[in-house]
Amino acid sequence: MTNDEIYEFIDQMEELGDVWDADAVERVYGNMSLEEALNARRGNLSIFGNIIATILNRDADNE
Repeated sequence: MTNDEIYEFIDQMEELGDVWDADAVERVYGNMSLEEALNARRGNLSIFGNIIATILNRDADNE
């Protein structure tokens, strides 16, 4: 990714509450295109959200 793309990634992730710094983006997603990185991270956030929802629902069922 270019520096401009890295900062675009940061901006788009911050809109979702997922805070990144430029070094972390470069380290994790630097070899991907901006589109690939955004899709990968959004997919990860979806998985994390599903896990959290499952845990919360399980806990609510046990009350």
